[in-house]
Amino acid sequence: AIASAKELNVLILGETGCGKDRMAEYIIRKSPLNNMQHKAINCASLPDELLYSELFGHVKGAFTGAINNRNGILEDCAGGTLFMDEIGDISPYMQQSLLRALENWQIKKLGANEVIEIKPVRIIAATNQNLYLKCKSGEFRFDLYYRLCSMEIELLPYRARPVELRRKVIQHYLNVLQVKWGRNPEFSSSAMQQLEQYQF
Repeated sequence: AIASAKELNVLILGETGCGKDRMAEYIIRKSPLNNMQHKAINCASLPDELLYSELFGHVKGAFTGAINNRNGILEDCAGGTLFMDEIGDISPYMQQSLLRALENWQIKKLGANEVIEIKPVRIIAATNQNLYLKCKSGEFRFDLYYRLCSMEIELLPYRARPVELRRKVIQHYLNVLQVKWGRNPEFSSSAMQQLEQYQF
């Protein structure tokens, strides 16, 4: 249901390693927008200027090495989906810039004077942080949080899942290895018990 609601942005919460990127891929694959352009960006890996340029584009001469005009990911994903990983790490400046774009679908490329209109893009954002608490402490904008969080999914870490769900995770990876190795790996009952109880 969440995947099919193409007009709703989705915020995925969960610790590092619990599969937020996999959930985003699943939503995109099951979405009516699957045939449209979709891209991903890791917000934590880029400084402000580069993140701004990646999202909104830049004009020739905007910075050293900007030898041509370039569209940003938001413009390239027109009518499609953008997955923004580690959204909780963006600076107040980038929060404001992103909010402005999501409010009216207008952007200003780095180094440009004019504002241009772009087509709406579905945003799937992910973070290992508690964005609501960051909003309450003033580190993240409430208005941006509500723009990103039309729907919220919280993924439980392995250690917090009941035994039945742990077994499904283990079986999934056994199936992956079966395809990869061309063999049928199995765990003994004692090994399965250890895996089910292990506090990853």
